[in-house]
Amino acid sequence: MRNDPVSDVCARARTRGAAVLRYSPSAAPSESAGSGNDSKKLCGAIGAAELLLSRRADHDAGQRARRVLPVGNSADRPQDSLDSVFPDPYNYSGQDKERLLTGLPAEGGFRMDDRILEVKRYWNEISDSEWYRSLRTEERLGRLREKPETAFSPGVLELIQRYVGDFKGKKILLPSSGDNHAAFAFALMGARVTSADISERQLENAEKISDRWKLDVEFVCDNTMGLSKFDDGTFDLVYTSNGTLTWIYDLGQMYRNVARVLKKGGYSAMYDVHPFTRPFTMEARKPPEIRKSYQDVFPDLHWRVQDIVNANAQAGLRILEMAELPSADASFWYTFEELKTKTPEQTADVNDWKCNPMAAIPVWLAMIAQK
Repeated sequence: MRNDPVSDVCARARTRGAAVLRYSPSAAPSESAGSGNDSKKLCGAIGAAELLLSRRADHDAGQRARRVLPVGNSADRPQDSLDSVFPDPYNYSGQDKERLLTGLPAEGGFRMDDRILEVKRYWNEISDSEWYRSLRTEERLGRLREKPETAFSPGVLELIQRYVGDFKGKKILLPSSGDNHAAFAFALMGARVTSADISERQLENAEKISDRWKLDVEFVCDNTMGLSKFDDGTFDLVYTSNGTLTWIYDLGQMYRNVARVLKKGGYSAMYDVHPFTRPFTMEARKPPEIRKSYQDVFPDLHWRVQDIVNANAQAGLRILEMAELPSADASFWYTFEELKTKTPEQTADVNDWKCNPMAAIPVWLAMIAQK
């Protein structure tokens, strides 16, 4: 998912998230990441407490994030600017982490509110990067308008429709909406959509497209962690996309609020980078190289499968089905800049594990739960 930014950004971010990328799944043509491609659906959101977004080697971010956001090594955004958002390293002690998450300054004097403001600033700037502009070209948007399903990675839309059914008239919330491709797609399929993101600029760019197409989409600037601008029991579906989770420092809080704003019987669906990829550098066509433990959630907010499952369960959301998905195109493996230098022939077999060993493991995780 190296599509660039978001994942880069988030560290993926890029694909973060996120709140998403926040790259949203829709960020990529086929991978669709989202509010960024994965990394792209690099985006959005939120309160990243210990997000070491900046760990340029986050390779996860670099890669996955890269796919998502134009950051890190991208020509669009110097890595130095990320350091101002999340100073490196964030080696906080347990006590400092606790203080950070409760809004008190850690020893270095940083408050969580400051982090959120920096995340907002970062995404406002990245929204007009070359990567994000490429997601708003007439050609790209034309494909999306003609075939809304292309805003989702293969298998994701089918998973949601299996339970939610026809979207016509359904009220759908997309926190960390990022590039908003998924928001446009749901609206084109007849849904009444609310797009929420921490970045005003992302929302402004998306609203111009929505107004031009006369879509039923409301745009709200809000933090995915709190969803404070939404009433209880409002939505039939809440959907978070690629790049969201690596911006969330408290999954429990996020999913409690997701459950709160859902109607009784409503659904929560997520699509993001598979946690199994986190320990690896995930470099295309290279042997597996481990860079960290799967158990190391902090400082990069690389949540494990158990963290996601437990956060849903503890919020009162019953998991109905989970899907572990392969990469659908080359955007997972190469940055935006790298893809511009490669021919279709050079990337044709990148998802074949015999040619690219890391393609043997799932790179995306999708899940749907019900309140």
